[in-house]
Amino acid sequence: EMGDHHVGLQARLMSQALRKITGNIKRSNCMVIFINQIRM
Repeated sequence: EMGDHHVGLQARLMSQALRKITGNIKRSNCMVIFINQIRM
């Protein structure tokens, strides 16, 4: 919801994690695909 503390939390966490693993991904010459889909 608008004004909720958790808005963008997943995006922030993914961004931080991606910064940490980018070097390893590049060195291993592989590709990573993130799928942002939640099913209930």
